[in-house]
Amino acid sequence: QHNKAINANPLSGLPGNIEIVDTVCDLMKDHKKFAVLYCDLDNFKAYNDTYGFLRGDDVILYTRDVLREAVRQLDLKDCFVGHEGGDDFVVITDVASYEPLAETIIRLFDSEVKQFYTKQDQKRGYIEAYNREGQYRRFRFVSVSIGIVTNHETEFESYPEVISIAAEMKKHAKATNGSSYSVNRRKQ
Repeated sequence: QHNKAINANPLSGLPGNIEIVDTVCDLMKDHKKFAVLYCDLDNFKAYNDTYGFLRGDDVILYTRDVLREAVRQLDLKDCFVGHEGGDDFVVITDVASYEPLAETIIRLFDSEVKQFYTKQDQKRGYIEAYNREGQYRRFRFVSVSIGIVTNHETEFESYPEVISIAAEMKKHAKATNGSSYSVNRRKQ
């Protein structure tokens, strides 16, 4: 218990990197089928730049609560929810549950995220901030992109291989405006 507390993310209290890696590696070692949902917030930097880090922390905690609530609503007993850091979260579940779980996460996230914006920004439907290139532009509300990888039809050798493909799928999801998910459909 002490080691878990030490390795937990200090903001969210969720298991951090060490437990995320250990969980995936244990599943691979035991030859169990699983799905990894790699969740990342879109437009979060613009939100932080506009509203400040304390309000940004509230969005991180909201995301944690959404992930836990999605797992609870679907009654997923052996589901793991971890916080890699920043606005990156990892959820590990069984292969049969990943799609309903991703859809539930998106539905829950999108249903209440507007509460973190001023009435004026809610009315406009966007905020204005500088992007990473220093250009002032409009940003949609924070949304969630989920990259999903399973070992249902593909065997993985290592955690870096799993998370690399999950990150690639997350990049595909981010190419869509608003909350979305993308699943690795490759077969070995």
